[in-house]
Amino acid sequence: MSTASRVLSPGGGPSSKLDERERRLPAPARRILDYLNEVSLADWITLGLLGVMLVSVGWSVQLADWGDLPSLLPTLLLGWAAAFIAHRSPVPVYVKIAVAIILGFAVIMWQGSILADGANVADRARDAWDRFWAWIAVAREGGVSADTVPFALMFMFASWVTAYTVTALTFRLRNPWAPVVLLTVGLLNNLSFRPGQYEHTFFIFILAAVALFAHLTTVRRTDRWDAEGVSYPNSLRWTSMRDGLLFGGIVVAITVLLPLVEVRSDRLNSAWDVVKSPITALEDPANRLLSGVDGPGDEGALDVRDSVLSFGGSITLTPEPLMWVTSRYSRMLPARVYDEYTSAGWLANSNVSQSVTARTELTQAPDDVGRQRVDMLVQPLLDTNMALPVGGAYAMDRDVEVEYLVPASYGAPLTGGSGSLATLPVDVRDFVFELRFALRDAAPRERGESVPTLSSQPLIDAEVVSELVEQLLPEDLGAEIIVNKDGLAQSLVINRVGPIEQVGLALSETLDADRLYTVTSYVSVADDAELAASLDDYPGWVRDRYLQLPSTLPREIRELSSQIIRDAGAKTPHEKVQAIKEFLQSQEYSLEIEGPSPTVDGVYYFLFQTQNEPCPSDKPDCDVDKIKGYSQYFGSAGTVLLRAAGVPARMISGWASGDYVESVGKFLIRDKHRHGWTQVYYADYGWIDVEVTPAQEDLDRTQVFSVEPSGAAIPAIGAGSDEDDPLFLQDIADLERIASEARERQAQDQLNAQSPDSGASYSGWLIAIPVVIAVALVALMAAWFISLRGMSKAERSYTNMVRVGRALGVKRRRWQTPMEFAAEIGRLAPGAAEEAMLIAIEYDRRRYARRDPDATVAVSGNLRKVLFGLLGYRIRVIGSSGPELRESRGA
Repeated sequence: MSTASRVLSPGGGPSSKLDERERRLPAPARRILDYLNEVSLADWITLGLLGVMLVSVGWSVQLADWGDLPSLLPTLLLGWAAAFIAHRSPVPVYVKIAVAIILGFAVIMWQGSILADGANVADRARDAWDRFWAWIAVAREGGVSADTVPFALMFMFASWVTAYTVTALTFRLRNPWAPVVLLTVGLLNNLSFRPGQYEHTFFIFILAAVALFAHLTTVRRTDRWDAEGVSYPNSLRWTSMRDGLLFGGIVVAITVLLPLVEVRSDRLNSAWDVVKSPITALEDPANRLLSGVDGPGDEGALDVRDSVLSFGGSITLTPEPLMWVTSRYSRMLPARVYDEYTSAGWLANSNVSQSVTARTELTQAPDDVGRQRVDMLVQPLLDTNMALPVGGAYAMDRDVEVEYLVPASYGAPLTGGSGSLATLPVDVRDFVFELRFALRDAAPRERGESVPTLSSQPLIDAEVVSELVEQLLPEDLGAEIIVNKDGLAQSLVINRVGPIEQVGLALSETLDADRLYTVTSYVSVADDAELAASLDDYPGWVRDRYLQLPSTLPREIRELSSQIIRDAGAKTPHEKVQAIKEFLQSQEYSLEIEGPSPTVDGVYYFLFQTQNEPCPSDKPDCDVDKIKGYSQYFGSAGTVLLRAAGVPARMISGWASGDYVESVGKFLIRDKHRHGWTQVYYADYGWIDVEVTPAQEDLDRTQVFSVEPSGAAIPAIGAGSDEDDPLFLQDIADLERIASEARERQAQDQLNAQSPDSGASYSGWLIAIPVVIAVALVALMAAWFISLRGMSKAERSYTNMVRVGRALGVKRRRWQTPMEFAAEIGRLAPGAAEEAMLIAIEYDRRRYARRDPDATVAVSGNLRKVLFGLLGYRIRVIGSSGPELRESRGA
């Protein structure tokens, strides 16, 4: 029985009775007990404190409610235990790394696939693996994903790597900084999403962290005393543990009693924004690819401005009052405009964003027929920076941030294959072909030379191309010629001429509850008879974007759209709108649907699969065979079915008009009025709200309501002096400039994507490069440690010192003895002089005197100090500063 077994025996001394019991145990149990007996008291304490810290971090994440995430604790604790066992194992490092990778992969797939489909662990793991790579494909295509399984796998991966890394580093370095810094960053980042909540997890973490600092400080001190033969009482370890917990308790008590205040200045906030800008840049792809994850950072009841509107399952709407609205017309209140449909949901594209001061025009006054100016007064009942209505706000009495969707741009090559032109809109494609035929005919040729084909035609001088473009370009298109270094026209950037559309709106500063803002907008008062006369003469900027449907759209949706219109005998755009509206309003409203699986198109699920789901609990007698869903699904289906029928439409999220309270002359908007609907573009009349959800009343656009005398309108706006207002003209000029820059970037991106040398596999490299680097590192480490096999500790330490010195610019010369090389290290890094000399002395003893130094001096700690000393030397060389560098230079 080893000396360390005193830890497990009462009184700290050997026990013959315990030895007898051990001999009676089965062989596997005896081996486990022997392994535990070899673990020192210091390691048990370190392991326990690390476990408390990891559990507190995992507990905090679970309390933050990151969607339907499986518990992190099993993964964290398995990684913690695996790293500790690996530390105690005598196998080579590269074997430990390989085992950690294999074991980690198994644990990640086991825990991360809990939300996947399958009858057993293996089936769920296969399903999770397939869904993860499907998620990668969506990411590469720039689509939307509401699947939560990839997020769970990534969270489990982060948990395993964190637990294994901090535990391994702690036992390897005997230093508490690695676990404390890494885990503190994760814990505080998680708590930052919910300030003021879950402090108890932070307090437990702080208590364990302070105790770990005190304990490992004592461990390092006692290790040095053991090497020097200094005696000390056995109770010292427990004393340091006690003092650490006592000091940690005092720190926690002070933290609890201190008032919570905001101490950061504006300058510090700006600096922090710069630091976190790389993470902020990931916000948009995260919104697209993790749209099904309900994170703790959600804005709350008075916000529906996400750039992604993904399809989900059942939801709950409450009667909580959110705002008062004073308006002469009952109207929908858009909070976000969505233009691009994907199988997993809607995307709100935004090309430019601009700050606009109060009482300044946000856009040009519409020239649509049947528009009436309205000043609307909004009184939020919660703190918010949301501004309404989006898409139709002409001016506000507060500073705002406006997001604009500029008309589309297209890149078109003037030589080479014409296959890439097939994706262009018809009128744009026709213009490009006509131009290229004209360029082919205008190209200079030798006598008798045949006319070149379109794919082989040469480049022509830019002036000639400019003249032809001016002659052939349609009125609603603009073009810019891209010239190569030789002055020849290489390609075109074709801009669609159209309005700059407003798709997002937010107050520049958060508005306190009960404070007011006024919005000037233009609402449509056109009746159905007027709209029925509208034809399908749509401008190009409308056709470009609002007839978009993905190539993956199931054909059954298009067939259903055709059937609805055919059965209704609809011919005109308005008749098609009414036919689809009546079809959808005849279905069943339900908040309790299951939601589509990750591989099923959301609108297809709604139209063809919800008939198999039960009626909602508040309406058990509904027609179970009908389509079921809530407004997001009805609005999405209406928009997609109309686009399939050739009618431009877009998806809107926001609030319905609310309840009109006659006694106060206002509309009360509640959480239950959260809504999604379709907007249809009528030629000459612009965007018109269309209600396709059952149980929702159609709005009477012509009805006027009485309102109480409200605050003053915005007198500086709408006086008919737009052309003379310099601020307005400057705003429009800025918008046109920003829009032009955005169009150029968009067209250039398209040209790059069409090029055969473009980074089509860029996302693949993002995955392959880290894998290659990891494999190379493992191979390098394996080669390193294999080369040290058969050496004693002293020989390994000296060899590593020589290798590290060479890597850091301190190369051992061939004529130098080990002692001379150590002296050279000591001259350059005085802080490591003693340790380097000890390594050289022990190497000489082992190599020449054939003495075994391993029983006298531990050299691994000396090597670490030499490494840090040489790193410090290298850093000082780079910075050309530091007393040690000056000292070495003067030597």
